[in-house]
Amino acid sequence: MLSIVVTCKGRLSHLQRTLPSILEQRTSLPYRVVVVDYGDPQACGAWIASQGNPMLSVIRCRTQTREFNVSRARNLGARNSWGEYVAFLDADVQVAGNWLEAAVRPLREGAVMSIPDWDQPGYSACMVSRKAFQLARGFDESFSGWGYEEVDFLSRVSRLGRIGKFPAEYLQVIDSSHLRTRYFKNKDFRATNRANHLRAIMRNMPVNRNGYGRR
Repeated sequence: MLSIVVTCKGRLSHLQRTLPSILEQRTSLPYRVVVVDYGDPQACGAWIASQGNPMLSVIRCRTQTREFNVSRARNLGARNSWGEYVAFLDADVQVAGNWLEAAVRPLREGAVMSIPDWDQPGYSACMVSRKAFQLARGFDESFSGWGYEEVDFLSRVSRLGRIGKFPAEYLQVIDSSHLRTRYFKNKDFRATNRANHLRAIMRNMPVNRNGYGRR
C-alpha cells in the first residue's frame, strides 16, 4: 500500500477538480489519499468527510495555521498515513490515470524518490520511500513563505540514494499563480524563496530537530 498526501488551504475549487483524477488511477496497487486541511477557510476537511469515500481521509491541523506552512502540512499528512511509499501532490495538480504506476516504478527499481522529468526548481508532485522520508526528517518546517522547500527536500533525500523520474506529461497544473502568496505574511515570493535557500545553505543543525508533522 501507499499513501498520497494532498495539502489544501483556500484551494477547495481546485481540489474538487483534481481529486477525481487522483482517485481514478489505473493500478492494482492499493492506495489511500490523505487530504491535509491546514486551517482551510473553505473547510475542505468537511467536504472530504461528506464524500463518504473509504479511499479518502482528512487530517486537520489545529494550531498555528493562520499562515500556510506547506512543509508542516506535508509532514503532517505523511506522519498520519500508511504504506511503504508516500506521494505528495499539490491541490492544483491533476494526474493522468497511469501517473501512480509511473511514479512508483523507479522506487520499485531501487530509487528512493521519483520526480517529474522537467527542468525547474519546483515539481508539485513527487513520491518517496517512507524510510527515506523518515531519514531525511521530512520537509523543513522552519522555512517561511513560498518556495525552496521541495528543492531542499530533494537535495537531502538524494544523499540517501538514487532519484528516479517519471514523465511530466502525466501532470497538469491548474494556473493558480494569483493565489500563490495569499496565506503568506511576506507576499514577495522571490524574496522568501531566496531566504529559504540561504537558510538551507547556512543550516548548522539537524532538520526539524524538535520534531515534525505535529498537529
